[in-house]
Amino acid sequence: MRVTEYTDPGSVWAWGSEPKLRLLEWRFGHGLAWRRVLGGMIDDLEAQSAAEGQPVHPRTDAGRFVELWRSVHATTGMPFPTELRAASSTTKLACLAVKAAERQGSAQADRVLRRLREWMFLVGEPFDTMVSIVAAVSGVPDLDIDDFVASMSDPEVLVAYQQDWEETRRPNAHARQIQDDHDGHGRVRADGTRFRYAFPTVVIDGPSGSATVAGWKPIEDYVAAVAQVAPSLADDAKPDPTTDQVIARWGTAADVELATLAGPRSADPTDVVVYEWGGGAFFLTVAEARARGLRAMT
Repeated sequence: MRVTEYTDPGSVWAWGSEPKLRLLEWRFGHGLAWRRVLGGMIDDLEAQSAAEGQPVHPRTDAGRFVELWRSVHATTGMPFPTELRAASSTTKLACLAVKAAERQGSAQADRVLRRLREWMFLVGEPFDTMVSIVAAVSGVPDLDIDDFVASMSDPEVLVAYQQDWEETRRPNAHARQIQDDHDGHGRVRADGTRFRYAFPTVVIDGPSGSATVAGWKPIEDYVAAVAQVAPSLADDAKPDPTTDQVIARWGTAADVELATLAGPRSADPTDVVVYEWGGGAFFLTVAEARARGLRAMT
C-alpha cells in the first residue's frame, strides 16, 4: 500500500492531524510505503495576503494567528503558542528544510518536519530564516547539520521541492469534487490561477484501488480508506501502542496524541519532561528536552 501525504510545515490543520497520521503509521506501517509531498503553502505572506485583499504583516498581525490557532485547537486538541513573536513570512524555506533532510533518510526528514512544527506551534517562533531553521532542528538525532545546511541550497533539493509544489497543484478528481464546508475542510484551495490540495490530504493506493482523505477528518475515515484499498492489511493492524512506546518511537507527544494513540485512560509515559505551552501538556524525552533547553519538570 502506498500513502502520499500532501502537507506543509506551516499548516495548523496538518499539525492538528498529526495524532491520527501517527496512529495510521503505527497500525499499518509494516505494510505501507509513505511519501510526503511538501506543498509550499506560503511563498510570500505579505504579497499573497495583499493579492487576496486581506493584507497581513508577519509581526504586527501575529496575534491574529494565535487566535486562529486557538480556535483550531478547540477542534483538534493540539497545542498552540500563547505568544507568537512573528508569523513566518514564508513556508518555502521550511519545505526546503524537509526536502534537504530527506537526503539523509526518512527518519531525519520526519523529525525535522516535526521540529519545525513544534518551533512554530509550541515555541511561537517563525521558521523563515536559516538561523531559525537551524535553531529549530538543533539536536535532531542522526542529522548531520553541516550537510543539512549545505543541502538547503543544493539545486537538486530546489528541483525536488519544485516538483512537490507542482504535484500539489494537480489535485485528483476526488479532491476537486469535495464539497465540505466545515472548519478544516478538504476542498481544494485557490492558489493564484491554480488550485491545490488542502493540507493535509492523504491519498492511499492499494491492490483494490485508491482513496483520498482530505482536510480535517476523523481517524475512522483513514481506517476505512485502508480497508477499501487494502483489505488484507486492514485486518493485520498492529496493536495500538502504550504511552511509553509513543515516546520511544517519536520522542515527543502532546497529551491529545497520547490519548489518540494509546487510549484516553492510559497512564502518562515514564522518564519524560512535561512542559506546558498552550492547550495542554507536552511530553518530551530527556534528550529532546535538553536539545530545547528544557530541563525542569513543570
